[in-house]
Amino acid sequence: MTRERLLRSAREVFAERGYEKTTPAAVAAGAGVGRTAFYRYFDSKLGLYRALVEDTNRRVVDELFGSGLTAEPDPVARVVRLFRVSAEFNADDRSYGRFLTTLVIDGFRDPALAGLAQGEVDRFRDFYRRTVQDAVDAGARIESPEAVVDLLLAVQWGLGTFAAFFGDPDRLRAAVEVLAREIAPGLLG
Repeated sequence: MTRERLLRSAREVFAERGYEKTTPAAVAAGAGVGRTAFYRYFDSKLGLYRALVEDTNRRVVDELFGSGLTAEPDPVARVVRLFRVSAEFNADDRSYGRFLTTLVIDGFRDPALAGLAQGEVDRFRDFYRRTVQDAVDAGARIESPEAVVDLLLAVQWGLGTFAAFFGDPDRLRAAVEVLAREIAPGLLG
């Protein structure tokens, strides 16, 4: 229970302040515990950050990719489903999207976090790369597959930023439906 509160607080504090300005004391205060409780569960701020990435993967990213998504034979439906499930996660708890978005920024700023951030980007890039290749194999005429992969990755992170920081759940769902009806079929169909 205390560990979960610390992780929740850490998602929020890291997203708000960034890695460099986050302190164990701020995370502990956000969880309503003292610094000694922090150190019972985590040996350092970096240890907490790594645990938070693992927790986020277990709760969100693994759920996204493990929800039968990769078994979906239609590449368009697969991409649309990923965006819809992502939108629902962000609607339920914006702290996950905020953390994943700032993870990429922190990875750019701090070499100790670069591998963690790149791992998250690579996970989505690999999903989109396989999906685009499946679309090509199914007969889609895609002139520049890698550019489509990059576009889908940019849209994923862009919608994540929108959901996490300034959009509301209804507007996010509406944006995803535009993607489902008008953009994904044109890219992969």
